[in-house]
Amino acid sequence: EVSNTVENRRRDLIESVRVRRDEKRKVLKDQIEAITDEKKKLAKVCDVADLWIIYEFLLS
Repeated sequence: EVSNTVENRRRDLIESVRVRRDEKRKVLKDQIEAITDEKKKLAKVCDVADLWIIYEFLLS
């Protein structure tokens, strides 16, 4: 009886840890995607700025 209760509790805890892990993993994945998207936007802005600087240099 006691061992069944302990085993059931252990299984419940393991399952709750797995669920929590998966939730955190999804949040981290979403954050990484957002950071990657922002890096791409910044890279485009920097590329445009570099081209503008070159253009200004060539005109001077």
